[in-house]
Amino acid sequence: ASARGKVLKGLGLAASLTCCLRGFLKLQELQARKRWTLLFIYGTLKRGMHWNAKFLSLGAEFLGVGKTWESFPLVVGRCGVPYLCYDQKGLGHQVNGELWRVDADTLEGLDQYEGITKGHYSRHAIRVELGCQHLLAQVYAMQDYPLSCRSLPCLEDYTLEVHHERYRAVAHILLKQQLYLQGRFLYSCRNVRHDARCIEDDFASDE
Repeated sequence: ASARGKVLKGLGLAASLTCCLRGFLKLQELQARKRWTLLFIYGTLKRGMHWNAKFLSLGAEFLGVGKTWESFPLVVGRCGVPYLCYDQKGLGHQVNGELWRVDADTLEGLDQYEGITKGHYSRHAIRVELGCQHLLAQVYAMQDYPLSCRSLPCLEDYTLEVHHERYRAVAHILLKQQLYLQGRFLYSCRNVRHDARCIEDDFASDE
């Protein structure tokens, strides 16, 4: 009876291990089938900057430091936010940044944050240099290059030093809220709408 009990116990352990192994292999299979997108980031989403932990702590993997294959103007607005001007390809510099891979849920969240469906930003495929590799990655950019920012200096790199010196999170969040609310009725006054705002407001003079 003792030997039979040991055999049954051994069979139970084997069955449990088999179940765990199947679960592990199933998880690996799901991970392998997961849809990943290469994303090049150059601003406040980079490691050590304000929005990195919020948007890239889950469903994202850092691949390395790289730069754009082509040149783009990279300018900083009054809120301290860097803007890559996609329609002025060939001007400015090759822009330094980071290459990440993100899953579908993370990309959807970033699209919402960047206001893709509202026309605040656009997302494009660009060529990126990562070491000796040339890869195709997505990037968030300002679609139209406003006249108000054409006199601003173009950066090669939005560094952590620039970020700490110039980024104003509260002003940036307020601008985003105003962009989302523009044209809608005020909560406290249903016959008055929120004022129209645009990304160009971040380059407007304080005067």
